[in-house]
Amino acid sequence: MNKKAIYILLFNVFILQLFSQNGSHNNAWSRLSITNQFSNKFKTEAEFQKRWQNDICLDNSKNPFQEDLMNSVRIWAHYKYNSKFNFSISPFAYFQHTSIISIESDKSKSKSYEVRYTIASDFKQKILDKTYFFDRLALEYRDFKNNNNDNIIRLRNKAGLKHEFNTKWAITIFDELFLNLNSKDHNHLYDHNRIGLLGNYSPSKAIKLEFGYIAISRLPKNNDELIHENNFLVMLYYTFNQNKK
Repeated sequence: MNKKAIYILLFNVFILQLFSQNGSHNNAWSRLSITNQFSNKFKTEAEFQKRWQNDICLDNSKNPFQEDLMNSVRIWAHYKYNSKFNFSISPFAYFQHTSIISIESDKSKSKSYEVRYTIASDFKQKILDKTYFFDRLALEYRDFKNNNNDNIIRLRNKAGLKHEFNTKWAITIFDELFLNLNSKDHNHLYDHNRIGLLGNYSPSKAIKLEFGYIAISRLPKNNDELIHENNFLVMLYYTFNQNKK
């Protein structure tokens, strides 16, 4: 058995052990991103997301595909300034949210809807052979439509390391912090934090697959206690005109 197979086996055992914990919030995330590369500087992206959650109210519930959690569509434009810096803007994104299930009554709550606008910058620096440090800083305006929540200005920063084994395989580890800058309740400045471990597989220049695990520590707006989530995700990226990179 080669090293890659051992890593994948250990990762799967780790994920199954997390999902086996009683009373845990287990979620499954998926994403499809379709990119059109206009030049080596400019590209646009259409992003589609679907997330599910387990019904924590059921006895011994562990299945992360039992209930809806979130659906979204988002448009991006990306500009590559140089080999280290990229800048992005999302002029429109639409999200449909289902309440996180913590008690039985959460299942009867109406879905909420959000329009989101985002600007972001990405920095990447090689620190060792095949190993890179990266940092992504983003500012979001979240415009809620039907749940009487105040609109939110949210800052998020994602920093981590990526190691490229070869042209096809890589691994990424990161931490991403989310802060609500205009929170009237200073106890809810903290939104949530993500710690992730992702595998990256690129079978061709046009296709990239990401899969892995993200642990989230979240402070809901109407709660004073943190909740913890296990998130297993698969993301597929496809790029048209990839030879223009």
